[in-house]
Amino acid sequence: MTQLYKKFFKLNNGEDIICCTDDNCENITNKSLINIVDPVVVHSIRIPRGGMIFETFMMKPWIPFGDDTVVSILTNSIVAIVNPDKKIIEQYDNFMLSRKQEHEEVIEEANNSNPAALEELLANAFRSKDEHEEEDDQQERRTLH
Repeated sequence: MTQLYKKFFKLNNGEDIICCTDDNCENITNKSLINIVDPVVVHSIRIPRGGMIFETFMMKPWIPFGDDTVVSILTNSIVAIVNPDKKIIEQYDNFMLSRKQEHEEVIEEANNSNPAALEELLANAFRSKDEHEEEDDQQERRTLH
């Protein structure tokens, strides 16, 4: 099994990303691409409170709607690569664990749900607006009689 390194990337577009990679990133000048796994963007949030500024950080998936966990990025888009602080690694690990648990819960709920009810829910979700209005009109006529 390949060793994965946790790295913090500063990209030239200003984004800060923490991720895993099988590359130790000691010499990426010879490479045009680097593969990263489970990338998470880190946003800094500054909160004024009592005459002071507090800074906190928020993590979210870098490419939230992507199906792949491995992303190839151009090395010329990287400004700096550092080993993350131990506290950041712990937060990243907790974030990834909670995302995995949420994903598993959604799959379990879908597997345990009534397939007929799920089909009906999906069918209703994709019906046209006119079909919904027609059904509403029919319901109103029934209640008026």
